[in-house]
Amino acid sequence: MVPLNIALLDKEGIVALYRHPKTGSKSSIIFKYSDAKILKVKGRTLDNVLNELKICNAQWIKIDAEGAEMLILKGAEKLLNNKDINIILQTHDELIDKEIRCYLKSKGFKVLNIDHEGLYAYR
Repeated sequence: MVPLNIALLDKEGIVALYRHPKTGSKSSIIFKYSDAKILKVKGRTLDNVLNELKICNAQWIKIDAEGAEMLILKGAEKLLNNKDINIILQTHDELIDKEIRCYLKSKGFKVLNIDHEGLYAYR
């Protein structure tokens, strides 16, 4: 595991991170809490990060990104082409969940429920 002080997105750039007013664990670039502290963070794609770290054979990823899950997947096109990749993903919204399921199925993944907010995608 390599800790990085970045936000994973669909493109490179600076993004506003809305720090949850009561707990930092629910901070988000998607959900804009009214009394949040706003931090500017560097956004990176997962494909570029993996390339820089010279990780070419990832078989598992786990994503729980407070609404930004789809952006992360779109920034992982190369990784998603890996036939051995398995994805565990936590969603926090019914519309986001539906969009992610459709996207992963269009990429050839089978998608199973883990619980009411989680899914497992594999080929």
